[in-house]
Amino acid sequence: MEKSQEIPKKYTCKACDYFTNNKKDFIKHNSTRKHNLLTNPNGFVPNPNNETREYSCKCGKTYKHMSSLCNHKKKCTGTNADDLMKAVLSDNNKSINANLLLEIVKQTNEFKTLLVEQNNKINELASQNTMIQNNITTHNNSFNLNVFLNETCKDALNLMDFVNSLQLKLTDFEETGRLGYVEGISKIIVNGLKEMDVHKRPIHCTDVKRETMYVKDQDVWEKENDDKSRLTKAVKVVADKNFQQMLAWQKEYPECTVNNTQQNENFIKIMLAVLGGQTPEEDEKNREKILRNIAKEVVIDKSAC
Repeated sequence: MEKSQEIPKKYTCKACDYFTNNKKDFIKHNSTRKHNLLTNPNGFVPNPNNETREYSCKCGKTYKHMSSLCNHKKKCTGTNADDLMKAVLSDNNKSINANLLLEIVKQTNEFKTLLVEQNNKINELASQNTMIQNNITTHNNSFNLNVFLNETCKDALNLMDFVNSLQLKLTDFEETGRLGYVEGISKIIVNGLKEMDVHKRPIHCTDVKRETMYVKDQDVWEKENDDKSRLTKAVKVVADKNFQQMLAWQKEYPECTVNNTQQNENFIKIMLAVLGGQTPEEDEKNREKILRNIAKEVVIDKSAC
């Protein structure tokens, strides 16, 4: 009795040595990892849903092929070797291309070399910066404020002694009318300071921006407080001395009391300026401006000390 002839299978996969009569099983087989690896020499496992896959970079660019993405990432400043490795392994089936892995190793080594070079440069710059900083510190330390004030400027006048020594003239009164209250009073005080030896001045400034002032009062050098009370008092005394010249000016120009005369108009203009602000707020602003003008003129020249 002859053996029954074997019925050939309807669906055959020679690459995998797989046979079946069931179409569903054959389709399922074609989507397996084994089948794709044996039938695809590049080792890329296609998307089972046959959808076009896009490979994206952090910088926003997208590519259809993994190799294109990897080439881009070698130049892109928004990625590194770790990102490249993740991109290679991002496929759903974790397929790995040998050439890409070699490229990753090469890029990683280059990246490490770059890091070493950058680290050496940073260390070199840090060393140079330390030397510069030390030089600056040495220069700054060469100036001692306490020594400057208490020894170099030990013979300086007290603030109020300086203010009381100012001899105002009618020209100061007239200049205030022409320049305005702030500039007029500032000029009187600054001119008085400029006529003195620097080491005899009762006021010194160490920081114009912050208006850090040092004042000699009752034979003691002290840092002026935040409300600038001592300097404010000095400004008021000078302004009062200027105002008191009104009678002398009237005596010099008697027509100033006659209405509708040129001298009367001049007198009114001068008096409006000499009186200063019309409100406490305006007076405060005027004071701040005057002190700022004074600070600029009495800044300590540390290089000359």
